[in-house]
Amino acid sequence: MEKEILVVCGMSGSGRTTVNQVLTDDGYIILENSTTELLKKMMDVFVSDSTKNKVAIILNVRNLERFKLRMELIKGYESDTISIRTIMLTAKESVLVNRYQETRKVHPITKRDSSISLVEAIRMEEKIVESMSDYYNFVLDTSSLSPKDTKQIIRNFLNSEKFDFTVNIQSFGFKYGMPIDSDLVFDVRFLTNPFYIEELRPKSGLDKEVREYVFSDPFAITYYEKIRELVEIAIEGYQKEGRLSVNISIGCTGGQHRSVSFVERLVKELNQDYIVSKHIEGQKGHWHK
Repeated sequence: MEKEILVVCGMSGSGRTTVNQVLTDDGYIILENSTTELLKKMMDVFVSDSTKNKVAIILNVRNLERFKLRMELIKGYESDTISIRTIMLTAKESVLVNRYQETRKVHPITKRDSSISLVEAIRMEEKIVESMSDYYNFVLDTSSLSPKDTKQIIRNFLNSEKFDFTVNIQSFGFKYGMPIDSDLVFDVRFLTNPFYIEELRPKSGLDKEVREYVFSDPFAITYYEKIRELVEIAIEGYQKEGRLSVNISIGCTGGQHRSVSFVERLVKELNQDYIVSKHIEGQKGHWHK
């Protein structure tokens, strides 16, 4: 039986703990916070143990020399009977800053050296991630992902013999700000708004009545079909380019009715396993009730 070594690297605050939960549920042996010497001993045991066939090694990226040494050590175990895949988790600087401020945690680098600010610590890790890019099979930017979204993408990765990329189609409200990680943005604010229909106001595009109202307008259907055509062309182009992830954002005023209706219809009609839907304002509690 072929053995699998899955390496999960990540910037502090990018979601390593969330991914760890998925791997634990999936039956991986987890090796985390090990010294280089202990990591080698545990790897030797794993390789020689015929009852164990998959292990996940969780690595931080706080020190370039140590990170590179451990990656080279792990890479040395690759063979015809042992496969190695590497996931790198990242997030944008502003998002990581917000996550640390919200949780009131101290960045590990800053904790070790208080003269290094949070932003400086994040940038130090960013440089290490960029310098080691040849080592990763899959890079996942968790900036706009909830823990639930991150888990689903990782499950897709684990259950695919060859994982190409993920398309995240998300709704948002312009009045709360446009997602900064968007690759494509579509504006549906000019369409008839269900918000002004009293019985539809507390509902969302997840509800059949709202979607029926939105698409009762022939103009909305025409616009939707154009968006779908463009999205299909874009996805094909991103695949050919070798992109690993794409964020497609559809926005209306509040991110509750029209944009959600468009996202739900797109995801259903495109019907691809690599597509993940997300409703940003719903997750943030911005929907009217």
